[in-house]
Amino acid sequence: MSSQPPLLQAQNLTFGFGGLPLLKDLTFTLGQGERIALVGHNGCGKSTLMKLLSGEYLPDRGSLFLQPGAHFFFMEQEPEFDETLSLQEVVCQGLPEVLEKESYRATVLLEELGLDPERKCQNLSGGEHRRVALAQALVGEPDILLMDEPTNHLDIQTIQWLEEKLRALRGALLLISHDRTFLGSITNRIFWLEGGALRRCERGFSHFEAWQDEVYEAIEKEASRLDKHLALEDRWLQRGVTARRKRNQGRLRKLEVLRKARASLMKERQMGKLPAAVAEDSGKLVADLDGVSFDFGDKPILEAFTTRIQKGDKIGIIGPNGSGKTTLLRVLLGDLQPKSGIVTLGTKQQRALFDQNKAQLDPKKTLVETLCPDGGDHVTYQDRKMHVIGYLKKFFFDKDQMTASVGTLSGGEKNRLLLAKILAVPSNVLILDEPTNDLDIDTLDLLSDLLLDYPGTIIVVSHDRDFLDQVATSVIFMDGSGDVHEFAGGFQDGLKALESKKKPKKTPKLEKKEEVKASLPKVEAPQKLSFKHKYILENNPGKIEACTENLQDLDKKLGDPALFSKDPEGFQELVDARARLISEREILEEDLLEAMVLAEES
Repeated sequence: MSSQPPLLQAQNLTFGFGGLPLLKDLTFTLGQGERIALVGHNGCGKSTLMKLLSGEYLPDRGSLFLQPGAHFFFMEQEPEFDETLSLQEVVCQGLPEVLEKESYRATVLLEELGLDPERKCQNLSGGEHRRVALAQALVGEPDILLMDEPTNHLDIQTIQWLEEKLRALRGALLLISHDRTFLGSITNRIFWLEGGALRRCERGFSHFEAWQDEVYEAIEKEASRLDKHLALEDRWLQRGVTARRKRNQGRLRKLEVLRKARASLMKERQMGKLPAAVAEDSGKLVADLDGVSFDFGDKPILEAFTTRIQKGDKIGIIGPNGSGKTTLLRVLLGDLQPKSGIVTLGTKQQRALFDQNKAQLDPKKTLVETLCPDGGDHVTYQDRKMHVIGYLKKFFFDKDQMTASVGTLSGGEKNRLLLAKILAVPSNVLILDEPTNDLDIDTLDLLSDLLLDYPGTIIVVSHDRDFLDQVATSVIFMDGSGDVHEFAGGFQDGLKALESKKKPKKTPKLEKKEEVKASLPKVEAPQKLSFKHKYILENNPGKIEACTENLQDLDKKLGDPALFSKDPEGFQELVDARARLISEREILEEDLLEAMVLAEES
């Protein structure tokens, strides 16, 4: 946390849309250099809180203090632009008054994002629209930046560009995103919104799952001590996520088996040992591509690409926007004929398609009518009949929403409903085009579970790196030049293999036997656990806990909006003490991690 006074202070913020308040007595600060992940399930009030902070909504109770002169910018989930303006003019709207003459900033950002500054804001694709919004948000280097799902419709290259920009941001950042890798890369604090209340963690999003489990365990212990029961109807969502997390090891083992099988298949294919497609058991083969090429005039998409997809494979397709992912998908499904090469499709395919445009949803129908178009109140999921209400609850819909029309749902809720719809249709091939957009993290956990348990074949286009690591047995990388590579494993596995493949191979030099022997690395004996490391293992957990408790006490004191004006020196002392505690805790955690690794190896 910065030694500067807070840029924004919220005190006892309360807000609702009639009835019970959605947000209750929220008190917090945003300070210089803080990059905060705002997390919570869909509908908990994350976007509403953003709109309160931006002034779009007025609180029912409580107050907001913005440091005088601070430049504030809120990037909404679906920003609207004047189509008569150029991209340059739209981006310059993000400049504060003191910088309004520095239009070159907009030019630089737009060119970095591959956009023409003179182009009009007409007929922009989803990805282009999002890049313009990013440039508008970043151009003025705001002191306080709020961003609601900034990575939607972005390819991985643009997401990585955004990560660099946000890490260099000097002001305060409050961020809503479903992209775990993105959040883990840039955030250093967490705000967790649940049941109208706000919990805070002084570490980045990579610590969220462990912290969440600790919170729920503490709640359960307290409930047990008071001889009370948790309200199951209110907490089934989070407890379900926790239960799934506890069986993650089993999921990972299952995924590893699938990935090894996929790697073995790819290796055999390269060696030419696989039998011809006609010898495959009926339905086992999904698609076989042998030396397939495709282009749009002078733009190559595929060049001599070879792969084989069999029942049970879970294939991720990834690449920049416009690189040809949808084209490859259509070739794999037989909807497009290649310019050269052979495509062999399997038999008895029953396909289910997740279309990111949600054309399969009728906005006038209710949720129940969407799932039961022919009437009745049951759906079939994996050969088992389920009541439609129970089935929809698995996708985080509550009973009150069953008769609501689809048109009233949020973007994330529509995505969940579409997933529920296609998974309730008998299929053996799932085609998912950007299924993770607008989904909250809990729903992504559920989707990962469902896809790992799906017995058929999955082909998914996604820019969500963590999601692909959780689900894919192999990943196809496309760069837009026709160069296509497939690697077994998830995104990180494929990325390492791709980088290794691109490294130039060194020509080995012939050396004398003695020189070779001298150049070999020495193998050191495993380190024994020293007294120091034993002491760290025994004592650091308690010290870390004490630091965390002291930080919470300091945060309560710093949450007083009158403190800075009433006692600036005392305020500064608390800020300095907080910074020392954070540094002390980081050192304790690093020492503990090192000792734990040594304990495992010794």
